[in-house]
Amino acid sequence: MNILSLLTYTSFLVYISFAIYILYLDFRGRLNRIFFLLSLSLAIWSIADTFYYTAGTKESAMIFWRISTVGWILSPSFMLHLMLIISKNERFVDRYWKVIILYLPGIILEYLALTTSFYLKDIYLTPFGWADLIDSDLAITRIFLTYYLSYSLIGLIFVYIYGRTTEDITEKKQSAIIFITSLLALFPSFLTNTLQVAFEDQLKLPSFAEVFILIWAFGIMYSIKKFDFLTKKKEISKLTEQVRIQEDINRIQNEYIKRQQYLSHILFDFIGSRIDQDIYEYIADKIYQLGKIKLLLITEYDDSTQELKLKTLRAEPDLIRDFSNILISKFPSQKARLSDDDILSKLLSAHLIKIEGGVYEGLLRSIDREVIDRLVIKYNLGDTFGIGFSANNKLSGAATIIFEKGNGFIDIEFTEVLINELSLILQKWLADIRILKSELLYRTIFENSDDVIYVLNDKGEMISISPSFERISGYRIADFINKPMVEIIYPEDINKAFDMLSKVINGGVSERQIIRIIAKDGSLHYGEFAGKRLKLEDGSFGLLGIGRDVTERIKNEELIRSYQRELELKTAKIETTGLMAAGVLHDLNNIIMNISSRINTIKRCDIPNPTLAEQIEEIEKTVSIAERISRSLFNISGGKSVEKHDIPLSRLITDNLSLLIREKKYRLKTEIITNIPELRLGNTQLIQIINNLVINSIQAMPSGGEIEIAITTHKKPDGEYLKIIVADTGPGIPEDLRQKIFEPFFTTKEEGTGLGLSTVKALLNSCGGNIELESEAGKGTRFTIYIPFADKTNNIQKPDTDEIADNTTGIRNILVIDDDENIRNLTIDMLTLLGFRAIATANSPEGIEKIRERISGTDRIDAVILDLHLKENTDPINIMKNIKSLDPKIKVVICSGSPKDPFLTRFTSYGFDAALSKPFNLSSLKNILK
Repeated sequence: MNILSLLTYTSFLVYISFAIYILYLDFRGRLNRIFFLLSLSLAIWSIADTFYYTAGTKESAMIFWRISTVGWILSPSFMLHLMLIISKNERFVDRYWKVIILYLPGIILEYLALTTSFYLKDIYLTPFGWADLIDSDLAITRIFLTYYLSYSLIGLIFVYIYGRTTEDITEKKQSAIIFITSLLALFPSFLTNTLQVAFEDQLKLPSFAEVFILIWAFGIMYSIKKFDFLTKKKEISKLTEQVRIQEDINRIQNEYIKRQQYLSHILFDFIGSRIDQDIYEYIADKIYQLGKIKLLLITEYDDSTQELKLKTLRAEPDLIRDFSNILISKFPSQKARLSDDDILSKLLSAHLIKIEGGVYEGLLRSIDREVIDRLVIKYNLGDTFGIGFSANNKLSGAATIIFEKGNGFIDIEFTEVLINELSLILQKWLADIRILKSELLYRTIFENSDDVIYVLNDKGEMISISPSFERISGYRIADFINKPMVEIIYPEDINKAFDMLSKVINGGVSERQIIRIIAKDGSLHYGEFAGKRLKLEDGSFGLLGIGRDVTERIKNEELIRSYQRELELKTAKIETTGLMAAGVLHDLNNIIMNISSRINTIKRCDIPNPTLAEQIEEIEKTVSIAERISRSLFNISGGKSVEKHDIPLSRLITDNLSLLIREKKYRLKTEIITNIPELRLGNTQLIQIINNLVINSIQAMPSGGEIEIAITTHKKPDGEYLKIIVADTGPGIPEDLRQKIFEPFFTTKEEGTGLGLSTVKALLNSCGGNIELESEAGKGTRFTIYIPFADKTNNIQKPDTDEIADNTTGIRNILVIDDDENIRNLTIDMLTLLGFRAIATANSPEGIEKIRERISGTDRIDAVILDLHLKENTDPINIMKNIKSLDPKIKVVICSGSPKDPFLTRFTSYGFDAALSKPFNLSSLKNILK
């Protein structure tokens, strides 16, 4: 054995002695346990190095080298852990996961040392024994040295800071000793490791850092001997206080004067104690120290429920265990009700009461007697006393005192005095707790509120303000205490703020005010403020206020108002456009009616030229299309409900599809049933739906393609439907446009109006039908329509029959009042064809005069067709009333080219007998005069 191995072996003996001594002192203390583990790891390091240096072979030397790593890799973690506890920084290691993080680097490095060559290139023999040949280029070498140095320095820093900040002289000396000895030990040990890495070829010397660490270990041992460091006295410091109190109690029992001193001591001890201590534990300790008490129970009284709730108990450990088990199994709520008023009054008397029924009665019969009797026998329980914690005729709790059989109070009078003092302490503590809870609640709200809570004096100076002020304004609170708030108020709102302050201080409560605040960055914040009067410490009145940052709300409200104004402007434009369109459509309908009526008249005549007859037929179809376009605009805008007709589908196909699909580049494929029941949709509307869908397909395929139309019946749970499929082989509809295609005026085609599909949707909505869309890019589009069958009980208007028939209505003479000469002439011609005698005037005064002239006789006027929009701007209701005043039997028909006009949709509410929408044909004219 050489000199170096002798040193390491001596170090082993010292470290193992320290570990055994710490176990002897008190292994329960956490500090002791950590120091024990540190000493043990250093002992392993030392003994392993002893055998490493003197190993006979390289293989056996490597075995001892790996064993030594347990000490020199884990010891920095143990040292830092110890330093953290010594420097009162337990918060870094007060959870298991924090301890794991602390030791994780050492554990990983230890695993690498045991399973790999770690940082070794090799080991070689020197005059002092085997030494490490360290590879300084390896990353693991730098990682280990960083771990070793950082853990050591962090521990030293914490101990140094603690020694500088603690006010305890003993702790300052301990910290100084530990800091200096640690520095003396760690510096040379780290230096030898570093030099070995840097000059391994020149030094030829093993590392013996564990020898230097002996300096630090001796510093710890000196602290143990000098300052009782790591002893039981440090870990269980309360024992000294208990012994002292016990000595006071013994002296009080011997001398009455000293007893009074003890009572004073209790009072002042409580006054100087922390408010968050457990008062019931405190009271139990003071009473139990009287001596000879076998079992003590302290209860709290709840006045609302008249219940005593167990707060704590004192007894020998076995009795506490058995009694606690009984409470849990037999008395889980640990409460007992004071149902006897006599017991309550005795407790309020604040005198010791000997309970004749013993333990069973003392526990208010809350536990089975058999259980109590077994407990009494097992622990030799004797006399039972009760006393209430009463002060100011108010019960706060009670103490139940049970003595060993054969023993009792030495001094009942002193015990009552003691408990009376404790009663005052208890009530004072309960009052303080209520105040503390109230203050804590206010402080919690004050410090954590998102709103700004503040106090101003009568000058508008800031007395107090919550932390949210800094977050919102950017200013520091300290910059505004005792300074006027006017400095950050927007100039235009200063008067409003002072008016609010004045109103509150003079006894009022302010209404919520919006006051603008200028933040530190110059931005403007809108605050909503309210306040009430508050009496300040100097007796003056101030304002307790609360403010909320409503900047975003104000901006959103302004944005909404902006949107509303914009919407109002757009609505006004739409209304104006609608009025203009209504006027245009009115004139357009008059033109269409003129052309349509002329064609009807021509068709009544014999036309010898077949080509001319064919052209007239084409003109009639074109006029029909123009009429449907006109009506579609009114349907989209919510015009009159559609007329419902049964329709022969064969005629629909031949008359409409042949007209629409003429070019050979379009291939038409049809599958149509012949006989179907009546629908909830009129002839014209069904033609319009199919035509609009076909036109949509044609426009989607300018180069041609296939159009498929299938019409079948379809049953659903809610009834039977006509199912119409219109499909094409066009490019399809993109997914992002499928929800928009049914909106009015939406189109992607240059020649499109955007009315086709929206008209289809409006017509289907009016009859309870619906439409489904399927489309795939490059493969075409398919529309599927469902139109419900008409109820059999519905009075459906039949298809057109012979438009001209004998007049059997009783109406013969008809007056037409219209300022459009063409319309007047056409209407007269149509009435003549229908068998009526008709006359016309351009204005209402002339019409009234005509009626007056023919008030009696065979040429008496039977009906009047009155145009709604006469240029004379006379109220049509007044005209109707004038007509009725001359002859109430005259049928007055209001006529307009605006189908959605209220005069047409609700004509009866205005007093008219019927309504006629332009353009009209012979059939509709005849029906309206029935």
